[in-house]
Amino acid sequence: MSILKKLIWVKNMPLFRLSGEGYRSFLQGQTTGDFIAKNDDSLIQTCWLNNSGLVQALLEIKLNSGFAEILVLAGDAENFFKGFERVIFPADKVNIECFPERRRIQNLMPKKAGRFNEIYWGSPQQYLPEKFEDADLATTEQFHEWRFKQGLPLEMGELNGESNPFELGFYDLIALDKGCYLGQEKLAKLLIAGEVKQQLRAWHADEYIPVGSPLFNYPKSIDKPRNAGKILSSFRNGNSGRSYGFAMIKKKALSEDELFLETDSRKVYISVPQGFKGISKIMSS
Repeated sequence: MSILKKLIWVKNMPLFRLSGEGYRSFLQGQTTGDFIAKNDDSLIQTCWLNNSGLVQALLEIKLNSGFAEILVLAGDAENFFKGFERVIFPADKVNIECFPERRRIQNLMPKKAGRFNEIYWGSPQQYLPEKFEDADLATTEQFHEWRFKQGLPLEMGELNGESNPFELGFYDLIALDKGCYLGQEKLAKLLIAGEVKQQLRAWHADEYIPVGSPLFNYPKSIDKPRNAGKILSSFRNGNSGRSYGFAMIKKKALSEDELFLETDSRKVYISVPQGFKGISKIMSS
């Protein structure tokens, strides 16, 4: 019987350090995570929102004694740095700085399902840790297939500052019991209503579908197709010619397994990512 080797995702990312005695309180007010009661050495994934509750960046933050180290997993790293720098005041008692890149390693075949399992931060010049020495580096296709299955939007076109965490499936990255934070008022209204207008979905097709393509469904009861969403990202398998990616799908089409392009009725197959975490009800359009 063959033994499947680990697949790992390895990427060098800009590192930011937030230091000062107020660093935990500052993160508490600027992100969706809860940093007050966490122990040093905790690794926390969280969202940075704007005032309207839309996701600007997906962050991974490591807490240390007196400072936090921050990687921007998705979103514009420069925009994040300038955004934090812009809202720091003397009373916050913090300072943010850019540091050399960190190498982030993640096991893509963990024993338990999930988007964030078995993660390691190290120097780009460092050899692989012993626990990853027998692992294979995931190909681009393997990596994308994994993240589409898990529901992890990382590309600029997927996490583009136009969607809230519940639409992107980041419900589990919101600390619901903590106090006020940037964008909290908008999320609170969505939680009370239990509603969103659209949701992230994975898709695949037998041929290439361009980014930005509008999707339509064709109900039998009407002649004119209704707009059902759009393609956010598209990657092509060079061997099979098939394509796949993320799409943002409107409420009225979330029960559909197949959607279509308006121009030639090519089929696009829709599925719910395994790791998608959203709120239950969907807002009518």
